Amino acid sequence: MLSFAAAADAHGALVRSHDADATGWRWRVGWRGIEIGAWNDMDGVAIVADIGPSGDWVGLAGAPPDPSDIEALEWAINALRRWC
Repeated sequence: MLSFAAAADAHGALVRSHDADATGWRWRVGWRGIEIGAWNDMDGVAIVADIGPSGDWVGLAGAPPDPSDIEALEWAINALRRWC
């Protein structure tokens, strides 16, 4: 099974943080000048990105309902790829 770090590296993303425990997972990466973060906990899944010059984070809609940390990473990068 591919590790999160290996999956991020395969997409050219730099892992800033990655945690997984009994409550869920959360991560943050840098990819092509965009900061991307995601978490999956008892409140659900959120995938966000800092895509503008002002440091405003926006939620990315349409993510899979219960992705793994790697699936969320790959989904986010594919969603943002059209702008980069």
